[in-house]
Amino acid sequence: MAHRSGGKRLERRQEAAGSRPRPAWLAGAFASTQLGAALDRLGLRSSGSKEERIERLVESWVPPREVAEGIELTELRDVARELELKTSGANAEIVERITNHFAHDRDLVVVAALPEPPIEPKDLVRPQFVALFAKRTLGRPRDNGVSQAPLARFDAAVLPAPTVETSPTPITSAPEPMEATALEKPSEEHPFGAPPKDLPPLDPPAPTRILDTTGVRIERIDLAKKGDRKRFLDMVAPLYAGDPNYIEPLRMERMQFLDAKNNIALRDIEMYAMIAHQNGRPVGRLTAHVDRAYDRYHGTRSGWFGFFECINDRKVAHAMFAEGVKWLKEKGAVDVVGPMNFNTNHQCGLLIENFKRPAVVEMTYNPQYYQELIESFGFGKAKDLYAWWIDVEAGIQNPKVARINKLADRVRKREGVVIRNVAVKDFDREVKTMFDLYNEAWQKNWGFVPVSEDEFIHIAKNLKPIVREELLLVVEVKGRPVGFSVTLPDVNEVMPKDGKLFPFGWAGLVFGLKKIKRARLMVLGMVPEFRKRGLEALMFIETAVRAKQLGMNGGEIGWTLEDNWLINRAIESMDGRLDRRYRLFGLTL
Repeated sequence: MAHRSGGKRLERRQEAAGSRPRPAWLAGAFASTQLGAALDRLGLRSSGSKEERIERLVESWVPPREVAEGIELTELRDVARELELKTSGANAEIVERITNHFAHDRDLVVVAALPEPPIEPKDLVRPQFVALFAKRTLGRPRDNGVSQAPLARFDAAVLPAPTVETSPTPITSAPEPMEATALEKPSEEHPFGAPPKDLPPLDPPAPTRILDTTGVRIERIDLAKKGDRKRFLDMVAPLYAGDPNYIEPLRMERMQFLDAKNNIALRDIEMYAMIAHQNGRPVGRLTAHVDRAYDRYHGTRSGWFGFFECINDRKVAHAMFAEGVKWLKEKGAVDVVGPMNFNTNHQCGLLIENFKRPAVVEMTYNPQYYQELIESFGFGKAKDLYAWWIDVEAGIQNPKVARINKLADRVRKREGVVIRNVAVKDFDREVKTMFDLYNEAWQKNWGFVPVSEDEFIHIAKNLKPIVREELLLVVEVKGRPVGFSVTLPDVNEVMPKDGKLFPFGWAGLVFGLKKIKRARLMVLGMVPEFRKRGLEALMFIETAVRAKQLGMNGGEIGWTLEDNWLINRAIESMDGRLDRRYRLFGLTL
């Protein structure tokens, strides 16, 4: 069924959409009186011709998730069966499958102006979907509770936006865009990132693996000892000599981070830290470690490697990897993934695309040849992590984003949404609020490791000296905190390149903090029941506006999992462009 009305404006939309069926045409299948009744229930003007009523209705589009939620279980199973989806489970589970299948379940501004996922045209013209639309939208009144998803503008949500040529304000430090890459489509079972699969085996050895590592000596060190921590850090700088984009991590912070006595996060970590020597000098370093907190939460026995640094010599790299995987096997690990320093609550991933600028705060940077050293041992891709670039000025001026912002104001009032900044003067209470939200919001993400309250407080206190409270946001719905975001000024802009605050590095850092022009949105999450309501997009908008008010002109969002499809599409809707790719590598043991 591909109904076309006589309205000229609707025809133009349909022509813009090409031959692909659209939900607007489904609305056109109903009688004018039914459309009028629907408009009445939505509190919209119901007078006018059928074409005008259709226009009004699709501009206040009811997401299919709401449609499906009003259907009985037996009918839902019939629909799922017709769509060749799993039919077992409760109403909510089947609704989730059906709405993900149609890929139009996102409401409000999360979907506004987003590119649609690949959908077969037949999916949107099935009689079952028409029946769902009719029964929910035209057959029963809507209630006004918070549990009801807000309405979304159809022309922004499901029709292609007109191409708008923009001339963004140039940013001296802005990166060149990467080649466009198709986003991963979500997994039904793991919508926020699936575990790695099909990792290559450790044995038989890859043909490129160096088995004879004569001449390389592996020294196990104890990072509980100050002298060993110092040697572990000192061997890195010579590897980056002459690289203008390398900024050494702050030495004082790294010394504390690697010390189990000063870092609560290490209490569940058991590690083998090593330095590789060749011809009497240190030429590489690595940790192999197990994370008992991760294993307990995921019911597995995983191994990890991290803090990888090495000269461009396969023999050295492979000697360290061989020693690390041997130890992990002895500890009972069934696989190994890295680089992870130490888990997803810390720095992770190997930079594999775009080496043309320094890393932003708390992101990694490495020589290009590291990828070959890792892959030649036999490691395969486990997971890619995305870093997105946002041009604040161009983003705010874009008509598409302005349209989303207008919708945002409407939904704030309708749903009782308040976005406020964290009150640093009441830091302890605010940190407790964010801690409660963090573990609930991230629990289904791949790689998630639960954070204890004392560890969360420890992390927050370490970040407190560099935060701007205007960029620490909490979103509340009718007074209930349901999500938060953390955006940090990119202190790497003013960080001493040798990582040392004394004797003179502290001055540049202290006096430069308020002159920083870039930021990194590093954490943004929503509790499950308030996802897919557009709140993430509201947070993006609010962050961009506030960053501009602080004199910032751009920055990075990330990292995000390559298959966290919902958040990646939301970033794209805000004119974020994929700028850098980081990779985690893995082996089965």
